[in-house]
Amino acid sequence: MVVRNIGNTGRNTALVCAAGFLLTFSFPASAQHKNNKYLARPLLAPDTALKPETAFQTDDMYKFLQKMQHEQQNIDAEKWFIQGEKYYYGRGVTIDYSMAFDYWIRAAEVGFPDAQHGVGILYLHGRGIQEEPQLAVRFFEAAAAQGYVQSYYQLGTMHFNGQGIKQDSKKAFEYFSEGAKKNDIGSLYALGMLYFNGEGTERNYPAAMQAWKKCADKGNAEAQFNIATMYENGQGVEKNVDVARQWYAKAAENKHAGAVAALRDIAPAAH
Repeated sequence: MVVRNIGNTGRNTALVCAAGFLLTFSFPASAQHKNNKYLARPLLAPDTALKPETAFQTDDMYKFLQKMQHEQQNIDAEKWFIQGEKYYYGRGVTIDYSMAFDYWIRAAEVGFPDAQHGVGILYLHGRGIQEEPQLAVRFFEAAAAQGYVQSYYQLGTMHFNGQGIKQDSKKAFEYFSEGAKKNDIGSLYALGMLYFNGEGTERNYPAAMQAWKKCADKGNAEAQFNIATMYENGQGVEKNVDVARQWYAKAAENKHAGAVAALRDIAPAAH
């Protein structure tokens, strides 16, 4: 058997390649937020819906007023999120994570999932606010509850690494599985790693191959390299050096250093 390093060996680095492929929140950290006034704030704003005060306000009128308020909240939340994005990415303004936090927290508190995920990223990396992984988990959970795909990946990674929450590979498997159902590349790659290593679930080479092929079809070099190694070693598939070479070549085209080295080492094709 040819021994090649599939993914990475350490728990904290096993999912890095997937994050590097997917995650766009990767700017250098800014100065800490000048105060922590939001640390004690609730995740979602308390119910401020208008209450019927008089007898002529029927149930239909109450429902109408609630609908109008929620629609206005959604409009405001989207505006706050877009404004926060400008400061996060430096679109037309100087990058300022504190300002991004100020806008996103408003939108997050009225239930806007994009902003909830963004606030989670800021808390996770300590950008514009004090680093608080536990609070990051709360915001990712809120976004994931609304089906925000990238939050599944973040929660899976945090459970796998025990970051801000108790280490739980089975829980990580559950979150990655949910993300994989929505064809999230990061979740698919991480799910393949768990199947390959038998962490959080039973070892299952064919399932790992299936997950990685979906990533590989999107040009993920790490997944392409892993598939090549499995074909070279006959892990979950019949050993086939020629097919392995094809996958190594794809990974090499995507600048995977290990694949370039493997192509030099692998036996030449039979003629």
